[in-house]
Amino acid sequence: MLLPASADLLLLGVAAVGLVGTLAYLIRGGRLLWVVVGGAIFTLVFTALFVLSVTITCKVVRVTSQGNGQLHAERALLIGSTTLDLGGREVTLGTADAETLIVNETDRPLTLRGEVYSQVRITAAEQPRDLTVPRYSLVPFDGFIDHLGPDDPLPRTVSSKSSTVTEYWLTW
Repeated sequence: MLLPASADLLLLGVAAVGLVGTLAYLIRGGRLLWVVVGGAIFTLVFTALFVLSVTITCKVVRVTSQGNGQLHAERALLIGSTTLDLGGREVTLGTADAETLIVNETDRPLTLRGEVYSQVRITAAEQPRDLTVPRYSLVPFDGFIDHLGPDDPLPRTVSSKSSTVTEYWLTW
C-alpha cells in the first residue's frame, strides 16, 4: 500500500495530540477512568502505528508524465507490497527490495547523481557513479534521494556537523 510521504509524521502528530490531551485531562482533575484509559489506548495505538511506519516501510520515488509532456516526481511510503503497471507489464514493489525504490513510469530515462561533500580531499574514485534509471522500470536504491527534478539540483556546498556528507539527486 502506498501512503503519502508525510504519513509517518501525521501518525506521530496524532499520537502526540492524544498524549497531550490525556495529560491535560488528568492535570485539570479529570476523574473519569474511561477517558484516561481511552486516551492512553489511543496514544499507544498511534505510537505503535508510527513505529511500524518507520520500521517496516520503504521510501518510493515515482516519476510520472504529465499531460503536457512535463515529468512529475512524488515521494511515497510503501507498506507491505503493491503492484504497478510499468509500460504494459506488472511489477511488484516490496518493502524488502531496498531502502528506496525509484519507479520510472515515463518513456524517458532518469539519472541518479550522487555528490560527496567532504572537509578532507577525496578522490574521483570516492565519488558515486551516476546511475541511469531506464524508462518504464523499477530500480532499488539503498540511500535517500535528497533532490528531485531539474529544478532542485545538488548544492555547491553543504553545511553539516559531519566531516563527510553524500547527497543524491534524481533528475531528467
